[in-house]
Amino acid sequence: MKTLLAIVITGIIAVTILPHMSADARASAPVTTEAQFQVKVNQTSSLESDAIKIKLLNVTADSRCPSDVTCVWQGEAKISVNIIKNNQELGDFSLTSRAGQDLGINFDGHSIQVVKVEPYPTSGKKISTSDYMVTFAVKSTILSPLKQFKSGISANEVKCKEGHVLVINSHANFPACVRPQAASKLVLRGWHYPVNEQVLSKQGSSLTAANNLFFKLGPDTMGPVPHRLVFFMASDSNAKIYVQYTSNAPNTGTMNSWHTVYTGKANYTPLDSSQLTITADPVSIPLYLGSNTTVVYTITAQKDANGIYWISLAQICGVMPVVINMESSHLGPSDIPVPSGPMYCPNQLLDAKILGIYGGIVQYKIAKPIP
Repeated sequence: MKTLLAIVITGIIAVTILPHMSADARASAPVTTEAQFQVKVNQTSSLESDAIKIKLLNVTADSRCPSDVTCVWQGEAKISVNIIKNNQELGDFSLTSRAGQDLGINFDGHSIQVVKVEPYPTSGKKISTSDYMVTFAVKSTILSPLKQFKSGISANEVKCKEGHVLVINSHANFPACVRPQAASKLVLRGWHYPVNEQVLSKQGSSLTAANNLFFKLGPDTMGPVPHRLVFFMASDSNAKIYVQYTSNAPNTGTMNSWHTVYTGKANYTPLDSSQLTITADPVSIPLYLGSNTTVVYTITAQKDANGIYWISLAQICGVMPVVINMESSHLGPSDIPVPSGPMYCPNQLLDAKILGIYGGIVQYKIAKPIP
């Protein structure tokens, strides 16, 4: 029975993802990346992507031939470093810099070597320890997503090569590295981006930590160009929008985490069906000075939901489009018109900031201005 289930899951994954990965076949092969950095003695450099910290302890020996002298042997420099990975100290290591030779060392799936030791010696001048500047190169091999996953790495921690993003199959918890355009298509077919942020409400919400994980909203770089913030999701699914509310005014009491769904394109009318519904957790927001509350709005799209809907959320001026079963590239400016004149907004008692979404995609899209 377990074997049959595994075959079924594998088949579902193949049917879902393979049409979108043909151009990314090479993404599954191991890839070697390299990062270079410079440090002085007693300085530490961090490679956050690999959770590695390297400290230059000392230049223990320097027998390099001075630049103004002709030598039979070019000499070498010996360097001592301390390496920490994932907050675990791996120990002290000795590296040698010798012209024309790669004398690096390997550690925990990585390699490190000395690229350059500066300054270069000249005859009759001693180099002070504090004057040394060493350039290191760290090489890391990224295995295929499947090999990383099978080795025990969680789906959320799988690493992708440059130019690819990680997506995870929601049903089988299976990771894949694909190009961003393919990732957008897969998210609308039941895949999701890795969870990479955690926000906990300070008001004792019933949310669990798992529900507080979301994909961050990027910066708005469109400036004066007419545009809208657009949410994309699939029918027969749920998406969670995370909104942070803060108060810098001496108000009291609470306000409801209100929300409404509309249809239309310019003259919005409340949706009179359950095709798209919204719930909020928590259902109210404190107004006192210094309050900081994160509300999670859960959008539920039924099987018959399709096309463009509009939503309004508490203390966010205007409406925002929620697009069902449509890829971003198929959405045109005229589909999401935006008023060109001044917009009237109710009294804003709180500062609202959209943090991100889980179970969908959020993007800034160019919109057609209307009077």
